[in-house]
Amino acid sequence: MNAESARPSPNGSTPASAASPSAALPAEPNHKGPARILVVDDDPDVRRVLGDALQLFNYRVDTAGDGAVGWEALCANSYDLVITDHMMPNLTGLDLLRLLRAVRLDLPCLLISGDLPSVEADLAPLLQPGLAVDKPVKLEKLISLVRSLLSSYPIGSTEARTGKTRLTLCPA
Repeated sequence: MNAESARPSPNGSTPASAASPSAALPAEPNHKGPARILVVDDDPDVRRVLGDALQLFNYRVDTAGDGAVGWEALCANSYDLVITDHMMPNLTGLDLLRLLRAVRLDLPCLLISGDLPSVEADLAPLLQPGLAVDKPVKLEKLISLVRSLLSSYPIGSTEARTGKTRLTLCPA
């Protein structure tokens, strides 16, 4: 994500931009094109760093400044993975996952938080498929987790089961 494509809109979101090729790493296995990832975090610096790092590894990245904007993005677009903070205004990361799991059970998610709600009784079902990770997370570990989740839940697997190229999450 360069400085021009990384400029957030007033609602704190940025559109996906074309991923730059990386000669150092092979494309994700079993995928047609780069995976599309939604990063949801109320800290603009965290969004920028995560987005930039993921794009260096050829992922297409959209960002959202809070859970409500993230939900709007999920309603409007199809993603292969969601990475979300927990403590955010308007809609927490857990609330976003609750909404998501009510309509799409198979989208992998990473919940990243400095205040991980480990005592939350319903955390495990909300994260399946997915993981919870404490902040700060090293970028190497993040990329490893992203690769692992995407290889375990390959792009197109939902399309193959449903015959749809895009799943509509929200009613029109």
